[in-house]
Amino acid sequence: MQLPDTRWSDRLFLVLAVGAALFALFMHYGIAKTSVSRAEWAKPAKHIQKHFRKGDAVAILPHWALMGAEKLNGLPVLYAEHLANEDLSRYRRLWVLVAPRLGKWWFRHAFKGTLSQMDARYWQKYKDVKSFGKLELYLYKLPYRPALFDFLAKNNLRKAEVGLEKPVLSRRETTCKARTSSEITWMRRWNERRGRFMGKGRYFFGRIIQEIDNTPRDCLWAQPKRCQVLRVRYKNVPLTGRLKIGHGFTTPTPGRGLTPSIRIKGAGVELALYVEEQFVAKWETSMGKRWRDHWIDLSKWKFAYKKGTVEFRIQTPMLSHSRTGYCFQASLRKNDASQPKVRIPAARASKTSTPTKRPVKRAPANMTPVQMTPLKK
Repeated sequence: MQLPDTRWSDRLFLVLAVGAALFALFMHYGIAKTSVSRAEWAKPAKHIQKHFRKGDAVAILPHWALMGAEKLNGLPVLYAEHLANEDLSRYRRLWVLVAPRLGKWWFRHAFKGTLSQMDARYWQKYKDVKSFGKLELYLYKLPYRPALFDFLAKNNLRKAEVGLEKPVLSRRETTCKARTSSEITWMRRWNERRGRFMGKGRYFFGRIIQEIDNTPRDCLWAQPKRCQVLRVRYKNVPLTGRLKIGHGFTTPTPGRGLTPSIRIKGAGVELALYVEEQFVAKWETSMGKRWRDHWIDLSKWKFAYKKGTVEFRIQTPMLSHSRTGYCFQASLRKNDASQPKVRIPAARASKTSTPTKRPVKRAPANMTPVQMTPLKK
């Protein structure tokens, strides 16, 4: 075939058009070849429902394969982009439903790394993978830490004291220096249906589901105001165990009607923890950082009573800005967690070499066992 005598630009356009058409056919064939039907998703879903226990959860890889959750009928499903980095200690076991052929050519490496991290951190109950046609099913035993106190629970949130602390002498032109004798405006209106404390105007503090790091998170929406400190105080909290705190900024959204408005740029947010009016720790985060989890062992602190007050104070650095889009979680867990077993791959010995025996050092009989933690590289 001989092309007509045209300009080079017309020939280039023809080549690009043919290339785009071939690429579209390739993508269409790839999607049709690697697609998973609803009937195929239903097979492992029935197996999960049959062997599901209290305290289990289900995750799907890749996380955007939402069709796999349709047949699970109300079971807790984790939609996490980075599954291995999430806090899974609130569950006893985790079912991971994997579609290795879904997006075989362009997405397969994205979730294979997650599986390798899960294998390294948690014990895989099934040594041989359960296969259901195009799908694979894994079951992991997790280091379960039962919750002693959930700060997001509605019955605990309803009893909390929420207020905005305003310094007595505030210099709004530059910064606002906090004083010991300050004025606190407590939020008295409680919305039972939404689980929020309502302030003046459209301001509120309460439970909300927001997308953070491409992962929907159930958290407490906390908006610090300029020259004010948001104080959230809980009473009759067990002062033992490990306090787990996670916080971060939500994904920018328009915020008209569905979600609060979020400004992408701005100052960071400081979260301070006080227990029985004693300062314990402080963390700071900004828009550029991911969701972060922190652990505080309250058993190392000496308190006069077994139960007391736990207070969170949220503000912007130097109290010089207002900030929206900040959200945090908090829960109190038990210390005695059942640690998962770690699988260590055995080294393969060659046929010609003979294994050498190494002397085994035995511990004294009077030595108490200690928990071993992996060394940092």
